[in-house]
Amino acid sequence: MRKVGEIRIDDEGGQVVSLLADKELIKPAIPGIVGLHGENITIMFKKLFLSFKDNYRLETSISSHGNEVIIVLRGERSRITISYRLLNKRIDVYTDYEGPRRLIVRGQVKSMALSILRHALVELSRRRGARQSRREGRADYSTLLRDPSRLIRMLMKSMLVYSEEIRAERGIHEIIEHLRNQGIFNKHDHVYVAGSTSDGSISFRVLFINGSLAGVYAIVNGEEKHGDPWIISGAPGTYSVKVYSVLPQGLEVLKE
Repeated sequence: MRKVGEIRIDDEGGQVVSLLADKELIKPAIPGIVGLHGENITIMFKKLFLSFKDNYRLETSISSHGNEVIIVLRGERSRITISYRLLNKRIDVYTDYEGPRRLIVRGQVKSMALSILRHALVELSRRRGARQSRREGRADYSTLLRDPSRLIRMLMKSMLVYSEEIRAERGIHEIIEHLRNQGIFNKHDHVYVAGSTSDGSISFRVLFINGSLAGVYAIVNGEEKHGDPWIISGAPGTYSVKVYSVLPQGLEVLKE
């Protein structure tokens, strides 16, 4: 197996391992799925004019020490193996591919492995934020983000800190990752992110409190979604993105 990447994490590494082993959780994060057949999935790999498709059975396992997850996609003509190894506050990612069309598939297997890991981290952040909300009796921010009048009042007590057009080939989570790399969540306690595609087919609003996902609202092709973290793992496109640092008073008026 070859190492294809690493991601820094917080102290909840054990929970990440558990999420990565959840087949139903990680399945929506696998790119290229073109068919679902009970427990089996069909994945299409494409590069230029070449393509390869196979039917896979998804298997997951955790090592006896609890510090490694192995995901195996066992196909009719190929096999994909992904390993996530927890080392202190870091997860190393390894992949292996056996089968035809290696030049097409290998690079996309790397993208698949990283997409699954990011998806698990987003879900962990959502669950952590939900637990914190329950402990503190906080409002349902996903529902509140639907209300334009509340947003206007919140933004009056916020400061624009970042504005950019971002191409997110792997989905909205790529925008969030970009902002993390910019240090946005380290500099500001309460962060509101809004983005939309140029044709208006997709728009989203997300709220982070102390780096944890606290609210999600999106419109995708006319369909409203709120409180659904899956949207962050999908919807690729080019987005006009604005990021605001929200003052504590801004959160209060959002809840009024």
